[in-house]
Parts: sequence; C-alpha cells; structure tokens
Amino acid sequence: MSQILAPKIHLDIVKSKGKHYGYLRSSFRKDGKVCHQTYYTFHDSTEAQLLSMKAALRGGTVVTENDIEISDSREYGASAALFELAQNIGLVSDIYSKMVDWVRDVLAMIIGRIVFQGSKLSLANVTGESALWEVCGYDTRDIDVDKHCYESMDTLLKRQKEIEKNLAKRHLHDGVAILYDITSSYFEGEYSGSDLVDFGYNRDNKKKHKQIVIGLICTKTGCPISVQVFPGNTNDFSTVEGKIAEIKQDFGISEAIFVGDRGMIKTSNFASFDQIKTVSGLTHADIKTLLEHDNVQLSMFDESTGTHIVLPETPEVRYVLMKNPERAAIEDETLERLLEKTEAEFAVIANYKRKTTDEILNQRLGRAKSKFKVGKYFDCGAKDGIVTWSRKADKIAEDVKLHGLYVIRTNAGEDLLDANDIVSTYRSLVWVEQAFRTMKTTELEMRPIYHKKEDRIRAHVFICMLAFYLFWHMKQRLLPLFEEDGVGKNREVTIDSLVRKLKCIRTEKVTILNNCTYRVTKPTSEQQLILDLLRGTASGVA
Repeated sequence: MSQILAPKIHLDIVKSKGKHYGYLRSSFRKDGKVCHQTYYTFHDSTEAQLLSMKAALRGGTVVTENDIEISDSREYGASAALFELAQNIGLVSDIYSKMVDWVRDVLAMIIGRIVFQGSKLSLANVTGESALWEVCGYDTRDIDVDKHCYESMDTLLKRQKEIEKNLAKRHLHDGVAILYDITSSYFEGEYSGSDLVDFGYNRDNKKKHKQIVIGLICTKTGCPISVQVFPGNTNDFSTVEGKIAEIKQDFGISEAIFVGDRGMIKTSNFASFDQIKTVSGLTHADIKTLLEHDNVQLSMFDESTGTHIVLPETPEVRYVLMKNPERAAIEDETLERLLEKTEAEFAVIANYKRKTTDEILNQRLGRAKSKFKVGKYFDCGAKDGIVTWSRKADKIAEDVKLHGLYVIRTNAGEDLLDANDIVSTYRSLVWVEQAFRTMKTTELEMRPIYHKKEDRIRAHVFICMLAFYLFWHMKQRLLPLFEEDGVGKNREVTIDSLVRKLKCIRTEKVTILNNCTYRVTKPTSEQQLILDLLRGTASGVA
C-alpha cells in the first residue's frame, strides 16, 4: 500500500500598498510548471508576526516584537564612505606607508572635519554618536584627546613635507600651471608672546584680532597640494619667492607656470622671476602707470577675450587688457555708498550743537575723511565754526573710468600660453578662493582655532588642507548629482546635503532573544547611488 504524503506548507509574505499579507500555501508541479495552492490569507498581521509564523513553519524559533530590541544607533555611512575614498585615491598611503595608530588618528581627524567639524576634544567624544573611530580601525570607544589627537598631530607635522611631495608627485608635472594665493585667519583670546599669531592686514575685517597668514598651492583645477602658515603680519609678495623655491626644489618642478593674484608679483620685482614663468594681475596703481604709456588706451580694454599687447621696451612680457562690466557696476555702487557714508559723517560734525574751535572741527573732519578711505575725493574744512565740504568730481570721474578694468601680465611665451590661455589660467585662481572659503567656513571650519601652541596651529591648518583634499575628490566624483537635465546646476544639491544623507546610514545593535549583533542599515536607492559614485562604480545618475 503506497504512503500518501501531506503537502508541505509554507508562508509567502507579500507587501502591497504599504501593508503586508501572508499566504499559507503548498507548492506542486503540474505540466512542468510550479503551481501554488493557497489555504489561507492573513490580512491583519504585522510583518513581525508573519515573519515569526514563517520561521515556525520552517522549524525555527518563533520571535515576537517584544523579543527584538534595536539600540545604540550611530552614524556610520559618511565616515565609512570617506574612509574608503581616502584609501581609493591614495591619500592613506601618501600620509604613511603603514596603517599605524597615528595614521588612524589623522584619518579620523581628516574625516571628522568633513562629517562633524568642531574641536579635537569634541571629535574624541563623538564615539557615542558615530562609529568614526571604529571605521578608522579602533575596537574601543575610549578615545583620549591627548594621545589620539594632539600627539598624532605632532607626528603628522613632522611628515608634512613628505606628504606634500607625495601629493605633488601625484598631481604636478613640468609645464603645469600652479595656483598660489594667501588668506588670513583670525583668533579669539590672548596670544601674547607668539611669533606666529600677530596683527596684520586682516582679510576677514576683524581688525582688532590677531591672525595668521596661510599660503595655499593648488593645481589649476583647485586640488590642494601644499599649505604653509606664516606670521600674521606677513605681506603677500614676501611669500612668493619661497613658494617658487619650494615648487622647484621640493617638488622637482622646473618649468611650471606660477599663477598669483594682483600684488603677488610686483612690477618692481617682476624681472627677478625670469627663471620661472608667471601669470599675475596688476594692481590699480600699476594699471594707472600702464595707461600713461603711449601704446595703451582705455578703449583697448575688452569685455570678452581681452586685448593682447606687448610693449616695445619689454618684448618678453605680454599683457592682456580686460574689462568686467559687472565688476565695474559693483565698484561704482561701492564708491557711491562710501562717499555717502563719509558725507553723513561730515553732516554730524557740521550739526554739532556745542561750540568748538575750527582746529578741533578740522581734526574731526580729517578722521571722518579717513574712516572709509575715500577722503581723496573730498575738499572739506571748517572756518568760523562753519563746516563745508564738496566732492572732487573730476577726480571721481577719473577713477570711475578704471572700475572693472584688470590687466593680466605674463612672461610665458605663446608656445606655452596663447592670449585665451592667459585669461583662463588667471581666472582659475577662483579655485583657490573657493578652497579658502570651504576650509574657513562651515564646511570644514578651520576657525575658530582652539590651539595655543604654534606647531599645533600649523598641524591643524595642515589637517584642514588634507580634509579639503579629500573633500575635493569627493566633489569630483559626485559631480553628476549636481547636474540638472544636462544643463545648468542643481542648486538644491550641496556636498553638505549629500554628507547628511550618508550620515543617515547607521550602525545599530540588534538583540534577538538575548543574542546580540551589530548591523548596518540598508542604504536607500539615493544613498546607494552616492556610494557607487564615490567608489567609481556608477555610470551616472539614475
């Protein structure tokens, strides 16, 4: 007598319109095809209940919602993605050949500047909300700021030259254009007795604050190569010769084109740079001097491609005369605003009720003239207690003609740079300006600088530069996400917004029936696209 086998029952779970359904079925073959017979449909059960029933039918353990606990949710995605990117672009090996503890610490500080910013102490205490330090190779959350941050910063600073040589070897070669510019970063608090932190020309309009000066070398596309911290009272042009020597000697580049902003290479010392090709802008004073030449007229300043000229007495030097109407309008508006502010100061002095002497009134007028730096455009004075002033219309009109004008100067021959190349090369300095903005503001937060020791300040700035190096590569790989219909830019997408999306990928502690494990949440399709682009495995935007 043959044995009749009961059909094997299983549970299929289907999600439809946000609700889960369970189908109690058996399967069999008919005419070579797999068929199902449904015995019951569960309409009102939760996903967890359905999963428990499915496990029970398979001979597993039935688990209820009360048996599952999810805890210790921490940021993981952004830290892990940037650590992988740092390895992928060679930054890890550029820092040091071995993954030793101080390298792990430095990587945590570099990635931390992009993901969290803040002080080193806050980074050491981030273990409760992020898996950053575990991603960098630590199996403990007990991070000591002195050991893992400050001591590792000291080691990093000793390696700075070697690291920069590695970056230069990767990105620079003979004949390449190298961008250079400087900025300042101000300090809060007391820094008495410091040779590095000092008063100087402050580019952040923080005149009562001491500062440092920072020089940055970048490729023509804005990738940072080297950074140096100078005393706060350092002038722009005084740093140039040292930077050129560094490029030639430390980086082994003998035929580079050095690109600097106005005032970086002055007319008085331009001839001393004949051993290296340069592209720079003229200061307003130099433009005025150039306009006195018989071969140069205002009508030659062009809005599109510029006018290319060579003066007979200096045939090795080429000039491109440019005009920017938008910049001219801004300068016109700025001048008018400062003139009106100065006249308002004059009016306050003129309407002063208490009787005073002409000498005191003239002293006040002198201070008012210099306050907004447009005093040269006024005639003013006090006589018999009456204050009068008037604008020097001819002087104003003469200087307004120069608004929006700029001149690019180079000693590079046409075999290296044609007229259009000169303009595009000079305009590429905008990438250094962008680098400074990224490093100094909310994206990387170089400031406020919490360090007091000069070497720690230098190490902090170097970490910010390396963070921007990683940031720059991140942005290059994510460029498809900034495109919109193949034209223009998607203004809603920023690197910060993409980092926030990655931070939503979490590592969590999952406890089921007292058995613990750590799991990473599954990326959404958008998060997965970001990860694929960073890994170089995505062909484009889906």
